Amino acid sequence: MSSIWEYESWPHFVYDDPSVSEALERLYKEKQITDIAYSVIDDRTKRQLIAKSLTEDIVSSLSIEGETIDLDSVYSSVSKRLDVVFMGKTKDSAYAQSIVSMVADALENHEPLTHRRLFDWHRNLFENKAGIKPKTIGAYRKGFEYVMRVSGNTHEVIYEAVPPERIQAEMDRLLSFINDRTGLDPFVKAAAASLRFVIIHPFEDGNGRISRAIAEYLISLKAGDAFHAFNISTGILKDRSSYYEQIQAATKDNPGMDVSKWVAWFLTMVSECIVQSRETLKKTLSTTAFMKSLDPNEFNSRQMSMLYRLADGSFFGKLTTDKWMKLTKCSKTVAFRDIQDLVQKGFLIPSDEAGRNQGYYFNPTDKESYL
Repeated sequence: MSSIWEYESWPHFVYDDPSVSEALERLYKEKQITDIAYSVIDDRTKRQLIAKSLTEDIVSSLSIEGETIDLDSVYSSVSKRLDVVFMGKTKDSAYAQSIVSMVADALENHEPLTHRRLFDWHRNLFENKAGIKPKTIGAYRKGFEYVMRVSGNTHEVIYEAVPPERIQAEMDRLLSFINDRTGLDPFVKAAAASLRFVIIHPFEDGNGRISRAIAEYLISLKAGDAFHAFNISTGILKDRSSYYEQIQAATKDNPGMDVSKWVAWFLTMVSECIVQSRETLKKTLSTTAFMKSLDPNEFNSRQMSMLYRLADGSFFGKLTTDKWMKLTKCSKTVAFRDIQDLVQKGFLIPSDEAGRNQGYYFNPTDKESYL
């Protein structure tokens, strides 16, 4: 079975199936509604939403590849860049700063994409990363590569990447395609370009993350506002199995280069992300109204910070005294006193467990009574 890049028709993708135009039409309808919704909110709230979206995008993009990073350290770095108040105690790490720099360059810098910029993005991914790193950082790979899908102890070869001696020429052609700003819709181009990039797989590691940065770069050219309020990595992470299935389907036995199913899937996924950004906006406006309704003289800074986390859903699971201590950097005695005060005021509901298993849940009914 030939790899897709071995066919004479490579890399001339075809995506003229009606499903593509239908998915694109829906995307623009959802985007128009969302653009209107975001246009009427104040700048401060908009920057907060975009900071949260960008943070989720970075964390999700790493999670797709099995990587982890501290969410608060990323949010701290993003907040500084967007001039958003960060209420947490975590400091941004050098690794988080590097990742944010890569994503920010993709979204803010609308200059043509070059080999040098891609090399810089690759260095951003790995130079400040602890643990295992690729041998070659900031340059294209020198060896052969097989793209794998890992599930538990199972390793499945999806396809063989372009051989190293062809990478430079293939990347030259891909960059020419990306930088040609005539004709093709940016969302469709984002789908096609990101697929071509992962097929070429020019780096030893980090190809998935950079492919999504390329997609974000192309989308940002159309979006107008560099930091748009939706992110594609979270959408992919929600259905990661379909993401790999679509890539495999597009690269397997495809001499005609018809990638319509991949493009339609990509556009549908982006549409769903845009819809989700509207839901996030509604939730944020509700949380903002709730926080404004509180009398700051009745609560200390620790309580205000935790009430915000609980109200906007950024805190998951059961709240315990130990978690309160860690999040607010206070003693156990102070944490217990803070919590009991919120219980008496009706903001927290004790769980049924006793002793060490005792926990608390946010009372949404109490939130609604303040709105």
